[in-house]
Amino acid sequence: MSGLTPRPLTANYSGGTKVYDGTVTAVVTGSLSNRVAGDSVSATQTAEFTGSEARNVGSNKPVAVSSIALTGADAANYTLNNTSD
Repeated sequence: MSGLTPRPLTANYSGGTKVYDGTVTAVVTGSLSNRVAGDSVSATQTAEFTGSEARNVGSNKPVAVSSIALTGADAANYTLNNTSD
């Protein structure tokens, strides 16, 4: 009998609104594609504004999402298709 293969997930992120606080920490909203309905799995991540104007107020600023990790009771049943560190 062979073992089961973890189901691959894709993490998708979109940027949010943040009040200026002098840091490069960005607000993002994420979702996991290909998750089985009812499973308890979510993601944690780090998100930062990038570029020379990262600390300044502005719109449509680039954001880097890294250190994506799965959490939750069913997290061991999944792998991530896209991660960065």
